[in-house]
Amino acid sequence: MQASYRLLLLGICIVWDQVQCSASSGRDECADPVAACPDNSTCFDTLEYFYCQCVPGYRSTGKHNFTDKDRDTFCKDINECEENSNLCGQNASCQNTPGSYSCSCNPGFMPSSGQVNFMAGQSICTDIDECAQTPWLCGPNAQCTNTVGSYTCSCNPGLFPNTGLQWILNQTQCEGLTKIQDGKTCNIPINTGTSSHLNSSSAWFCLITNFSFTKFTSGYQVQQVAVVLSSALNDISLWNNLTRDEKSVAAESYLETVERAVLQLTEPSDVLLRKNVRSDNLDMELLIIPFKHNTSEEQLRANKNTLDIKLGKLMEENKQGQITVGFVSYTGMESVLDGSFYKNQSSIQLNSQVVTATIGRNHHKLSEPVHLTFHHNELSKTKEEVICVYWKYKGKESSWSTEGCTKLHSNQTHTVCSCDHLSSFAVLMALDESQMQENVALTVINYIAVIASLVCLSLAIFTFLFCRSIQKANTTIHLHLSVCLFLAHFLFLVGVSRTEKKASHCLQCRVLCAVIAGLLHYLFTASFAWMCLEGVQLYLLVRNLKVVKYSSRQGLRRRYLLLAGYGSPALIVAVSAGVFPGGYGTDTLCWLSHDRGFAWSFLGPVCVTIAVNTILFIAILCTLRSQMCGLNSDVSKVKDTRLLTFKAIAHCFIMGCSWILGFFQGLEFFRFVFVIINSLQGPFIFLVHCVLNQQVRMEYRKWFGRIYKQKDSSELTSSAVPKGNLRDGTTTETEQ
Repeated sequence: MQASYRLLLLGICIVWDQVQCSASSGRDECADPVAACPDNSTCFDTLEYFYCQCVPGYRSTGKHNFTDKDRDTFCKDINECEENSNLCGQNASCQNTPGSYSCSCNPGFMPSSGQVNFMAGQSICTDIDECAQTPWLCGPNAQCTNTVGSYTCSCNPGLFPNTGLQWILNQTQCEGLTKIQDGKTCNIPINTGTSSHLNSSSAWFCLITNFSFTKFTSGYQVQQVAVVLSSALNDISLWNNLTRDEKSVAAESYLETVERAVLQLTEPSDVLLRKNVRSDNLDMELLIIPFKHNTSEEQLRANKNTLDIKLGKLMEENKQGQITVGFVSYTGMESVLDGSFYKNQSSIQLNSQVVTATIGRNHHKLSEPVHLTFHHNELSKTKEEVICVYWKYKGKESSWSTEGCTKLHSNQTHTVCSCDHLSSFAVLMALDESQMQENVALTVINYIAVIASLVCLSLAIFTFLFCRSIQKANTTIHLHLSVCLFLAHFLFLVGVSRTEKKASHCLQCRVLCAVIAGLLHYLFTASFAWMCLEGVQLYLLVRNLKVVKYSSRQGLRRRYLLLAGYGSPALIVAVSAGVFPGGYGTDTLCWLSHDRGFAWSFLGPVCVTIAVNTILFIAILCTLRSQMCGLNSDVSKVKDTRLLTFKAIAHCFIMGCSWILGFFQGLEFFRFVFVIINSLQGPFIFLVHCVLNQQVRMEYRKWFGRIYKQKDSSELTSSAVPKGNLRDGTTTETEQ
């Protein structure tokens, strides 16, 4: 018992001693100056000791929790902007601060929250429309165009900035050529290895060549330079007024200026950066490659053309910092540097846009060739020779050359060229003499056939409108089909070539061409809708030949005919324009573009109409055959059925079945047959529905009878009046 009490007393003493010991040593080490944590950290006390942690915005150079035993450990500021380049979002800049960071919108953008400085997620940066805020920002005779983060100023057509390629706010004025040049002549040195010069009094030549003397500085913007250079291609007639030598030198200066602008006006970048610069007549894509960036092959696109370039060896040899690759496409330059600059051959035509490919610091010679894919301005024919060329700089003797360029592949729409150097490039199309003669003959035949069809269609329209005895449902279809075909053929004749490629590449011209293409799309689609209705109505007529009380007025009702004939084409055109507005109008024709398969917005309905009408045509012939087998010896019925058979065969053309030849335009024979046969639509409509219609012939006889009666009456009246009495103003009775 005593032993138990002794053990209990001993345990109580031990615990009491520990508590007393702990209480005697339980001071707060964080309050001890010796144990103070470094700057930008917080001290945490423990039973045994203490530890330090860096405050938010700082990071320990050693352990996350550290003590005074961890020498050389301190809290370093975290650069949030470097660790997360997208921390502030798009169109914003990040500024690091001690222990934190701050976001601010780039110039040309404003924060949605209204705060100049904000944290991530607190605001987004939206574009400022400087043109809307200040309508007269660019001054008189100029237009302001808002861009993402900035704006550009451009002079009205016919005027140019008097400060050249740099637009200086509140200083640049838009003036005419003569005022800018002030009647001075230009003395331009020619880079041909000699000290020759070219003198010119042309204000346009002086303006273009003066671009080459521009020294680009930080005050220039690549977008604004592109706008001014683009305006130089608005009016091609100014280029065409130059002599051949002036045009060669001016074009060379222009292309060199574009190259220098691409290479000298790109900002430095630490990451691979793509930049697209677009204006009315210039389309650029710039690729900025940082120093020692690992890239082997890149592709650039300008308008409808592409550049594939291998950069492996070039990047390995690069010891000069970042590299800029530029690819530029020009709209209109193909009319300036045309095929006549290739060996002075008149049978050569440019069949692509002119493009410029350049790489940093004028690395024109390449260790590996580049591949350029060109989009054809016109569909290439089988007998045409396609030639890949580059612009060879020789001053007054500059020309297209094939040196170092070969054709890899070519089809109707595209050509792929391989070149071992960089310059400006294009695709030429060479026609042989027989091909040129065939094209001229096809054009002449087309014009004659369309005019003949217009004459027949106009006569048919007149007949359907004024011949009351045949005005019924069938005539409604004939009338509207004739009207649609007449308008479509007439607009095609006068407007399909209104691309103005030799005059002006103004916006109004392109809009006009797009409108013409849209109207042609609607009119031809409406024509096929009425052709389909023509086939349906004819089938209903033939099928009901045995019906005693059947009337040709029966069948499709007029209001439904109008809805189907004009409503469905309008819906097709509206959907097509909404899906791809740029599909109307090409560089050579005011018709549908082949890009993105847009031409099928017309070819699709054509195929459907041809398929339906072909089935109906076969059904009509089968029905007529059974009708002929069941006829008695009534000669009139036999004649009527034979006439219907002839009309059915004629309707094969009227219903558009012959348009199937349009899918075989690769062969010259089918092109001629297509033009000739489809021009017969108008004559067949007039022949079948007017000349061979007994009621119409009776109306014709009445009309001609009235005309002859009036003519005879007028001649009789004039012969019955004596000349002397006519002079005296009196009349006498005629002898009986």
